[in-house]
Amino acid sequence: SRYIPGFQPDVDDAYITLTSHNASSYDLNAQRLESLPERVRTFKAKIVGDFPETAYPTEETLEFKKGAQVLFVRNDLSPEKRYFNGKIGKIIRFAGDEIFVRCKDEREDIAVTPVEWQNIKYSIDEETKEIKEDVLGTFTQYPLKLAWAITIHKSQGLTFDRVIIDARSAFAHGQVYVALSRCRSFEGIVLSSRINPSSVKTDVVVKAYTEKTARNAPSEAHLRQSKREYQETLVRELFDFGAMNSHLQGLRRLFQEHSSALSADGLSQFNTLVAKIGAEVLSIAQKFAPQLHAYFSQPELPEENESLRERLRKAGGYFSSKLNSEFLAEVKRIDLISDDKAVLKRARQHLQNLEEEVLIKHACFLACQTGFSASVYTRAKTNAELDLREGKDVRSTAAEVPKDTPHPDLYTRLLEWRSVMAEELDTALHEVLPTRSVQEMVRLLPIDRASLKKIPGIGKGKLKRFGADLIGIVEKYCAEKNIAAKPPEPSKPNTKQISFDLYKSGKTVAQIAAERNLAVSTIEGHLAYFIARRELDISEFLTKEQVEEISRFFEERNTDSLADAKAHFGERFLYGQLRMVLEHLKTKAV
Repeated sequence: SRYIPGFQPDVDDAYITLTSHNASSYDLNAQRLESLPERVRTFKAKIVGDFPETAYPTEETLEFKKGAQVLFVRNDLSPEKRYFNGKIGKIIRFAGDEIFVRCKDEREDIAVTPVEWQNIKYSIDEETKEIKEDVLGTFTQYPLKLAWAITIHKSQGLTFDRVIIDARSAFAHGQVYVALSRCRSFEGIVLSSRINPSSVKTDVVVKAYTEKTARNAPSEAHLRQSKREYQETLVRELFDFGAMNSHLQGLRRLFQEHSSALSADGLSQFNTLVAKIGAEVLSIAQKFAPQLHAYFSQPELPEENESLRERLRKAGGYFSSKLNSEFLAEVKRIDLISDDKAVLKRARQHLQNLEEEVLIKHACFLACQTGFSASVYTRAKTNAELDLREGKDVRSTAAEVPKDTPHPDLYTRLLEWRSVMAEELDTALHEVLPTRSVQEMVRLLPIDRASLKKIPGIGKGKLKRFGADLIGIVEKYCAEKNIAAKPPEPSKPNTKQISFDLYKSGKTVAQIAAERNLAVSTIEGHLAYFIARRELDISEFLTKEQVEEISRFFEERNTDSLADAKAHFGERFLYGQLRMVLEHLKTKAV
């Protein structure tokens, strides 16, 4: 019913013709442009740097006339959002560097100016692991092109109100579908030629895949089971030291086969390392296998199983400490000395592989110290592997322990905990715990909330969010090192209480301020605290009229901002007096 041979649209209807070949659309645009009586205007693009011709968003040289039908090839990024990619209009006039385009059913013409496209190269930042952008070149041109006709291929992603489709020569899979689906309504489609069955081409591979996917659509239960299997695989992988053991055995065979070529000291150091890893890592890891089987038989997913998460937290602390603090240093201390360059090269390769495996395992266990999360685990492993691929030691990303630090091991533990939390919360390290706070914690060894609260950089928010973790790390370290807890420092005198006591003894606000060498407004602020507690009455400091005037300001403005109130009243009232009224209003609300 949409096949209309010889269809000639009204000039104002803004139909666009979709053709299967470039030549057809080019010829149609050229003919329609030539038929306009106006003179041709030419606009050449400005190209800077590297911008491949195949990536040009529109023609390098645009030729337009007044009355030409054009298509916007980009979204308007300005707040006005005047146009979008695929919008069709007609050129009304040219003025300076502006081309005025009028779109159907719109009152205002659009003033179009050249815009810039960028050729961007994406890469991974070595430090942050974030994707960064480098601009290689730019292409600046008007975001327009002639639009009496375009190819079906270039119409992909666009939608139109009215289209004329010439798909008789369609040659690619899905080409007819793309053409028919470009129009917003069935009524807006006009077929200038019949669509022959031979023009409709379906990719049998895509068809088979689509049918198979429809038949095998996963249910919620299937998705949950797949999620379970994936998480269980990651947990099993965590305790699988097969790769590390393989590198150890490879190095052992090399020592055995070339005992005369490699130093005896190196062999002795290696044997010590093997014995230690076997006793303190491999044998311990093997004991987890039956425990994991028991956890996996429970209905919860590993990420949801709190008992398993707690077990992994403990394992993360134990294994990450062993691998990073002890075994990595042992690996680096092995002396590989040989006059046989080939043997030395093989030995160094085995040792490098072993060191890399230790670093990756350390990163994985470190990520589990806050409980198991599949996304955090895989990100930690990937980051470690990327660092190694770039020839960078994973440990180099951590801050070094400052010289003369009283408890360097505790300092390292706090930094490692901070790194894990920053990764999990996707925030900066200093947002979790500033370095100066780490330094003070190592110096003061806080083991309760009162002493932790005194650490610079740890306010109420951090205390509530991270207090239990931080106290636990310090307590565990002190217990391991047999360090007696420091007695809490005597609490500082309550400055508000001192001002209150002096006032109750009969002294005026001015006398208290002079005696304590503080501002009058500060003393009034102290006393406002006791007004809020109803231990003092506001009438002792301000008249009823003053209280009502200040109260009206706070209530009518619906604000509790002292700064706003001070700006309003100026020098008539001090900050302390305003605070007193504010606290008085709070007691009334209660």
